[in-house]
Amino acid sequence: MIGLVRLLRDRRDHRWSQRRMSDYIDGELSPRQRRRLEAHARLCPECGPLGRSLTVLVWELRELGRDRARRPSVTAGVIERLGTEPIPPDAGGPPPHLQWTQPKRRL
Repeated sequence: MIGLVRLLRDRRDHRWSQRRMSDYIDGELSPRQRRRLEAHARLCPECGPLGRSLTVLVWELRELGRDRARRPSVTAGVIERLGTEPIPPDAGGPPPHLQWTQPKRRL
């Protein structure tokens, strides 16, 4: 009988823990709820790895956002560079070194 009660409690805790895993990672559980989920995750072969995987995923996503905010965009760099380059005197065509020339005729 005790084994059945424990099994039912474990299943109930399993469902409860899975529904609250995101809240746990975001730090939105009360201290009591946090202890309950951590106790279950230590024993559960599914919830322990799930919690660790989600924690790493959320951390990596947050770091990705921070990295992107620190790096200037490629577009901004190109626009800045174009703004600092002098305009060539003959802006209507390719630069002289890229223009086609007529071959010289031999006389």
